[in-house]
Amino acid sequence: MSFELEGRSQDNTLISGVIEMYRSGLWGLAMVVLLMSIIFPLVKIVGILYVLIPLKMNKRPWMLAKSFRMLDLLHPWGMTEVYMLGVFVAYVKLSDLATITPGIALYSFGVLLIVSAAATASLDPRIVWEKVEQPQ
Repeated sequence: MSFELEGRSQDNTLISGVIEMYRSGLWGLAMVVLLMSIIFPLVKIVGILYVLIPLKMNKRPWMLAKSFRMLDLLHPWGMTEVYMLGVFVAYVKLSDLATITPGIALYSFGVLLIVSAAATASLDPRIVWEKVEQPQ
């Protein structure tokens, strides 16, 4: 995202925002933003793929039950929609004061939000638990 005010322009990314918060002494907030916007969504996507791809091929992944429980516990913490809502609120509030230009990363983050919601909605936990209970 590019932010321009009175002729001065600054480009920002999620990572640069985390680094800047850390440098400013807001290390707790930096860690929360890093976890909630990058780490947890990434772990969620990788975890869903780890569980579903082998099940689709009629194989049982190693530690299936623990992996699926971890995904269930991680779900409330990887809520990219909350972060996106914050971005939209900031955009609306700052658009009168400055020129804000969203970049490809913001659109990609929006696509991540849609894909993550679709994956969560299409995943039927009962089917996975039936596979867990089947003898090997």
